[in-house]
Amino acid sequence: MYYGQASSPPMVMTAHWHPADTLRRLDDDILYTIFGMLRPRQNLRPLSLTCKWIRFACSPVLFRECFVLSWTVDASSGPQFVPRALWPYICAFHFTGSFNRSELPWVTEDDGYPLDPLLDQGCIRRRVASVKLGDTIREALYSMALLCTVSIIIPCGAYATGKPGVSPYVLEAIWSTPQLRHFVINGPLCHPEDPIPSGVTFSSVARLSTFCYLLNLYRSPSKVTQTEKEVVLRVLLHTHDTLEVLVCPSECFPSVDVMGLWQWPMLHELIIRGERVATPPPLIHILSKMPRLRVLYLQLAEPAHAAAPLIWPPSLDLQCEWRELERLAVAHPHPDDNLYSNLPDTLLDLALRCWPRNYKHHAHYNANQLEAGVRWSSPLLSSTEMLCILRKIHAPRLTFLELEFRADSYDDQLFRHIGCAFPALTGLIVHRYRAPDEDVAPLAAIADGLSALRRLEVLMLHLDFAGLPNANLFERSSWRSRFLKPRTRKQLAEIDTTFTHAANVFAGLLGPALSYICFLRPLFYGSRHQWIPFRIVRSAEDGVSVEKCRINASDTFQLPHSQRFSIYEDD
Repeated sequence: MYYGQASSPPMVMTAHWHPADTLRRLDDDILYTIFGMLRPRQNLRPLSLTCKWIRFACSPVLFRECFVLSWTVDASSGPQFVPRALWPYICAFHFTGSFNRSELPWVTEDDGYPLDPLLDQGCIRRRVASVKLGDTIREALYSMALLCTVSIIIPCGAYATGKPGVSPYVLEAIWSTPQLRHFVINGPLCHPEDPIPSGVTFSSVARLSTFCYLLNLYRSPSKVTQTEKEVVLRVLLHTHDTLEVLVCPSECFPSVDVMGLWQWPMLHELIIRGERVATPPPLIHILSKMPRLRVLYLQLAEPAHAAAPLIWPPSLDLQCEWRELERLAVAHPHPDDNLYSNLPDTLLDLALRCWPRNYKHHAHYNANQLEAGVRWSSPLLSSTEMLCILRKIHAPRLTFLELEFRADSYDDQLFRHIGCAFPALTGLIVHRYRAPDEDVAPLAAIADGLSALRRLEVLMLHLDFAGLPNANLFERSSWRSRFLKPRTRKQLAEIDTTFTHAANVFAGLLGPALSYICFLRPLFYGSRHQWIPFRIVRSAEDGVSVEKCRINASDTFQLPHSQRFSIYEDD
């Protein structure tokens, strides 16, 4: 909840109040369970206003998360952006918005900081503002004994205000909070004009369990400042032995030769996303130092005119034991990579795909990507190459599988191998691009190859049907309009006919556990609702048929295993 929403004066208890008639008869564990159930439904605040005792009892749950707009911190003259009375209850602190360091009204020229004659007055004021802002945040966070999580969301585009990024003084103040365990930032970590001051060393970084750095915009590594790389390096230098979750853009990820010197005994989740940065040592030199990995996502786009390097070259003699690995996603996998011959049989979820999706790769990029120097290729494996990889993998417990490839003469063998090698599959996503000379998708052959999957519940297919409109057909304005052009309406009807026919073919040939078949209608512009789901209908009289699911923009339609499958296509 945002601070202030639950700060109304409590109601006065009536003369008929008696302890035996209240929640006082329940112990604290039961009370907190009840309060926790009411909080997500927004019913806890009305309850907290009934009397002083209930208000006090609700406080640990009511105020355990605090949401603050960062400009309210900037505008304060001290650490009072959240009242001290609430500090003992706060466990998670969420900032929203950039810190407008140059607009602090409480910074004057008489703050006592030495002036640098080489700097103009604006630079001096920004430096003083950043120092005071860091001191303000440090004093507040240090005093929140239960605080373990801090997150920062910095909007981009039309919603952005002030300078993007966070001052090094503020970052040091947050990271040096001793009780901090989880840090998440969504948006730029540093501003290009903010070098690391000589007095900021990040030497007292807390023993973080989570460091999560997310970006909404793609960048070329050449556009990343040395300051940002240095800040990330210093954080990981002090936390690599305690981190359990690490999410980081690839362009500011430290080099393999540096990180290969560190041990990562606690790390169980590693996600790297962005443009692949060419480094001489293979990535396995880092991964081999992470014995407790359970989740590994390498969503790395390929630079233009570059070939995907091997994560684990066959010539490299190296011991790497992942006894707990459950989820693996690799973008643009290489068929000669030794990684796939060394995967444990604990693997439950595997994705071998393009990033971004191959059908989303366009010759033109938007203005932001061009400015950021993004020039990516989209290498696509053939059925032969994908089959070569899957034959190396022994994963009898594999439950979810996602593949992206272009069909060739080994297409039938690939689908038959999937049906035989991974009998435990309950969910399968396939992006299959047709061969150059293919006019009609071999629906029956694909379904026959997958018919051995008797536990399969959800099948999601992008079969690149010939004759379907391309991803640029529907412009944003027309797609959101209630009145589509006759040509567009006709094409949508043809798409539905194609999908319905394909769904009936698969429903009649696949196993009895199948509940949904989804087909991708690729749209580059407009709605993210691209997967068209069909429900499997079985009856004694009519046998097996399909029914298209009706989904509106306001619907909360969910597929089985919704934590893994969504009707909204991702990147």
